[in-house]
Amino acid sequence: MSTKACIICGYYSSRPFCPSCEERAIKYFDKICLFIKESPKPTVLEVYGETFIPLKVIYGLKDMGLLDIVPGNGRLVVNSQKLAAR
Repeated sequence: MSTKACIICGYYSSRPFCPSCEERAIKYFDKICLFIKESPKPTVLEVYGETFIPLKVIYGLKDMGLLDIVPGNGRLVVNSQKLAAR
């Protein structure tokens, strides 16, 4: 199992976010979900520009499988299977 630095705090973990920061990352995810409900089909940069959630966190949530980026147009979508499992 490889380790890498947590996206938020830099602590080494086997996941994009360390256990301490994962709760914070989920709050960011909830904020993104709300934004996507209010503004359907936003791009990654639109989400970043309106929510001020760091791009590295958005991509970390994608790495966790919670978000998907549509190839070609950069639209950000919630992975509904992962959302249902939460």
